[in-house]
Amino acid sequence: MDQAKQKFGRFEVQREIGRGAMGIVYLALDPALQRPVAIKSLRLAGSEADLTPVQQRFMEEARSAARLNHPNIVTVYEVGQEGGNAYIAMEFLEGRELKQILLDDQPGLSFRDIAEIVEQIAEALDYAHTNAIVHRDIKPANIMLVRGNIPKVLDFGIAMPPTGTDDEALKFVGSPKYMSPEQVEGRAIDRRSDIFSLGAVMYEMLTRRAPFEGETLTSVVYQILHEMPPPPQSISGNTPRYLARIVAKALAKRPEERYQTAAEMAAELNRYAQRAQAKATINKRKTSADALPSFSPLDPGAPAANDALSRTIQLDPGEAARAAAKHSRQRRVAGYFATLSLAVAVAASVWMGFGGGNAAPRPRVEAAPPPSLANLSNTKTDSSPAAETPAAIPVPAPAAAPHAEAETAKPVEKSAKRVAKLAKPIEAPPPAPEPALPDPAKLLLAVSPWGEIYLDGAKIGVAPPLKELQTTAGRHRIEIRNGDAPPHVAEFDLAGHETKRIKYKFQ
Repeated sequence: MDQAKQKFGRFEVQREIGRGAMGIVYLALDPALQRPVAIKSLRLAGSEADLTPVQQRFMEEARSAARLNHPNIVTVYEVGQEGGNAYIAMEFLEGRELKQILLDDQPGLSFRDIAEIVEQIAEALDYAHTNAIVHRDIKPANIMLVRGNIPKVLDFGIAMPPTGTDDEALKFVGSPKYMSPEQVEGRAIDRRSDIFSLGAVMYEMLTRRAPFEGETLTSVVYQILHEMPPPPQSISGNTPRYLARIVAKALAKRPEERYQTAAEMAAELNRYAQRAQAKATINKRKTSADALPSFSPLDPGAPAANDALSRTIQLDPGEAARAAAKHSRQRRVAGYFATLSLAVAVAASVWMGFGGGNAAPRPRVEAAPPPSLANLSNTKTDSSPAAETPAAIPVPAPAAAPHAEAETAKPVEKSAKRVAKLAKPIEAPPPAPEPALPDPAKLLLAVSPWGEIYLDGAKIGVAPPLKELQTTAGRHRIEIRNGDAPPHVAEFDLAGHETKRIKYKFQ
């Protein structure tokens, strides 16, 4: 359609925002509700006889897609014709195409992010399949991430390439790299074809490479029909094997060997995401416990508390464990040296106090009383040499008591025992026990017609198909959202191993 016309039905065209093999996309304004909308018009070449059934099929598929109401599917507002051209008015999204994100050189999505995004896409596909709609063109360009990695699937029901034409380009609308084997062969397709395409998208999210690549269309088709792509871990070495197995099953050549429903694939991805979340929680708690060292004021050379804490926080769990072990060894060595020094000091004092240990005790000599003034006055003075040099009077040594040696040995033996006791190595205190994890608990969900489930502020998934949610004991807050309807919010306490049923129906 010529943009100069400026209108599709009541929608006022603002500008063109994109072109594809089958149409042009415009940004338009809904004057009734004063909101922006995206208008996609059908643009085909061919005779009027060929185009009339194609447009009729376009209208039928678009009307079917308009009945879909799911948080991960773009909302269709209106389907119509203007000047002989079919058009579809849909929700205008502000976000980024997955195709552009995968082309960026910036660090990619985490494995948990990938699992959660693909899980939501699988839930959207399962919802559409339940309503008898097959997408037929799942690829990164038809997936947009909005509001923090929430995926929106575009072009539901309008991606089927037209039949009754010999134009090879129309047979492969967009890129054939994500088509299933039955689709490239022109055979009948069902929901399992969408599962194959989603597996190809997930493969590219894990590796940043499409699973089937070639210089020619023939080469790509041959690979889709006859070759399996390299395992994701051979390209991205740290890819979890659990996710690699999910991709391999989705990309099986035979439809009966794939997941038979998108809900099965979503459940597998949900199990991985919950395990990853639980592992991250355990590691976070363990790191928090390891990162709080305890220093005694008597530890020799203990660093200041703030310095020790800042250095420990910067370490990863492995380095923190090695640092704690090194510190424990330093404390033990310092304790040994301190004990040895104390033992030597006590032994020396005992040795000095008892004169060498085994030597005989010295005799005690009674000192003569000082002479009194009376005695000095009665003393005769003799000036002879004999009087000047008095004769030495032999003093007999007192007899040693038979138990003297035993009495001396007793304090020495007692001191030696005390030294041996002090010389024992000081044992390091036992490590602090790891914080106990809360007991598990379970939620059973029954939501009609559907609702986005948020638990404690984090989005968990969409119910249905989500029916069961594993969590932990304690107080929780659940919020269930459904489009513009008022959300259902509830707070509750869960005991360990308790199962609680939550049922809500949106009007």
